[in-house]
Amino acid sequence: MSEEQKKIILDTEGRKRISYSQFSQWFKCPQSWKYAYLDGLSKYENNVHCAFGTAIHESIQDWLTVLFTEGGLAADSFDAVSVFDRVFEKEMKGEKKVSIKDENGDYVLDSEGNKTYETKSEPVEIEEDELKTFVEHGHTIIECVTEYGNRRKHFPTEKYELAGIETPINIPVMNNLAFIGYLDIVLKEKATGKIKIVDLKTATRMWNKYQQADMGKILQLLFYKAFYSKQFGVPVNKIDVEFMILKRTLLEGVSFPENRIQKVIPPAGKVMVDEAVSTLVEFIENCFTDEGNHNKEAVYRKNPHKGKTRYSNCKYCEFSCKNGGPCDRKETKDE
Repeated sequence: MSEEQKKIILDTEGRKRISYSQFSQWFKCPQSWKYAYLDGLSKYENNVHCAFGTAIHESIQDWLTVLFTEGGLAADSFDAVSVFDRVFEKEMKGEKKVSIKDENGDYVLDSEGNKTYETKSEPVEIEEDELKTFVEHGHTIIECVTEYGNRRKHFPTEKYELAGIETPINIPVMNNLAFIGYLDIVLKEKATGKIKIVDLKTATRMWNKYQQADMGKILQLLFYKAFYSKQFGVPVNKIDVEFMILKRTLLEGVSFPENRIQKVIPPAGKVMVDEAVSTLVEFIENCFTDEGNHNKEAVYRKNPHKGKTRYSNCKYCEFSCKNGGPCDRKETKDE
């Protein structure tokens, strides 16, 4: 770690943290962000899609570590499917550590003044046939990614070295806040030193043209590009970004067989990166005080529509009145 990088990390100490998931909820609908983060009304529940995504990520990341550190023969012998099964089973049990609090809501501390924790399980409820289907899809995806031809196509070891797995981004921004994130895969081109950031996404099917053009998705990679550049001292024009979509299902009855791996490379030039950072600044200025506290005085607009699609942002929103939430889905109008 360079001295500059150490300084950046030190500069984040004592700052409150924001992440892309926070930003993306505000970007989609500020009122939804208010309900979740300012009012604390979110009731997150583990689900099979989250468990599946986590298991796919960990199995592929473990396989890539073996591939780039030990070589192709070792990677071919590595049982990534077993990693998937182990992680998926654990995630489906919904085991998590939570802080222990007393009847007054205060943390219970140990003899050294540290928080104490207990493990709680909130298993995902799912029919046996559906569970079996997810397991089969997971095995198929892993076998596809680790297959020799796809390995050579997407992760050629003679061209790249592995620069990071779950690489942490921890950058001071403004208003006593730091932006944190974790990059799924970071590759470094041996000949040029260029960096490629790959974000793995599991999906039921391929991303259509609207999903590929969705700024709510693209901004994630633009942030990663901007902040990786800052943290590691790599010029923005020497960083490429891409989504790797891993599809559970394929189209049927098509003329040409569909590939289970879809690579999506969004526009990510310097102008786009600068505009993305400006949008993050807008989010911070609207939602936080100078000290980094939530801004209770701000106006949080309701945005039930996406483009011309009526109530599309409300379909899966836990705060929508249609889903038992407090929001009436009436768009906030300018006065």
